Amino acid sequence: MVGPGILLDELSIDEVHLHRDFACRHYRRCLIIAAVMKWPSFSCRQCKNFLQTKSGHTDDNFQIKIPIKVLS
Repeated sequence: MVGPGILLDELSIDEVHLHRDFACRHYRRCLIIAAVMKWPSFSCRQCKNFLQTKSGHTDDNFQIKIPIKVLS
């Protein structure tokens, strides 16, 4: 899987570094997805880029399509 996974409970400050990869080039996009979807929290751990970012390799074809409700 590529992209964030929903967490039903908020992370404590001590847990954030275990679930998030701030160095990932896609982090901002995942943060936006979680915000648009109104998730309580999210994790990067199941994303295949989570460990690859730490080794310097990421998936450049990262694309997630989410439905966005258009307000009129």
